[in-house]
Amino acid sequence: MTSPEYTESLKAFDKAADAIDKTHQGTKAKFTELFVKTDIFPAETSDSISMLFDYRQEADYDLDEDISYEEAATLIDKASEIYHLTNTYFQKIMADIQQ
Repeated sequence: MTSPEYTESLKAFDKAADAIDKTHQGTKAKFTELFVKTDIFPAETSDSISMLFDYRQEADYDLDEDISYEEAATLIDKASEIYHLTNTYFQKIMADIQQ
């Protein structure tokens, strides 16, 4: 038997596959729609992704801009949180599949 979370996840993935966006902004909006508004991930996850994206854009296109050690540490923490959230999420899905 599969969990309700697993069933909802499959629905979200099906929706995502049908609605692949071609822009970063569209992808962030789709992530929020499919995974934050459905309570799969907390709202802070979307905020963190936006923050990381903004800093990445700055690093790619504004070579004169520096970030502080504290900013770098914050970004690493945010990325680590996202990694752990998504890793836990996919491990749960895999465990549900194997049941």
